[in-house]
Amino acid sequence: LPMSAAEHRYSEDLQDKDNKVHTYTSDWDIYAIAFSSKPQYKFRLALGSFIEEEQNKVKVIQLNQERGQFQPKFEFEHKFPPSKIMWIPDVDNVHPDLCVTSGETLNIWTVEDNEKATLTSS
Repeated sequence: LPMSAAEHRYSEDLQDKDNKVHTYTSDWDIYAIAFSSKPQYKFRLALGSFIEEEQNKVKVIQLNQERGQFQPKFEFEHKFPPSKIMWIPDVDNVHPDLCVTSGETLNIWTVEDNEKATLTSS
């Protein structure tokens, strides 16, 4: 089957890099994780905490390809541990940058300039 333009770009990005393993050590136990598919934010992940308190967190990290390590971009508070995290599937970069989390409720977060997230709907 022929690849879409976005799949082809992603495939080329992977072929251009040496196969490497990157690690990230979180400040807390990770309960949920999700990769973003937005082309301008390559190798971006959202990590949900598992803290035995009501207030938990979601931290967004991204691979700094020059340094070869994941770096924190921003984080936001989350009521209860997020049991699931998903980014809007957007390999063609035509939709707003959205992240969805679930815990006690379903939450939609609008991500602004890969620097902060604002709760859009709960």
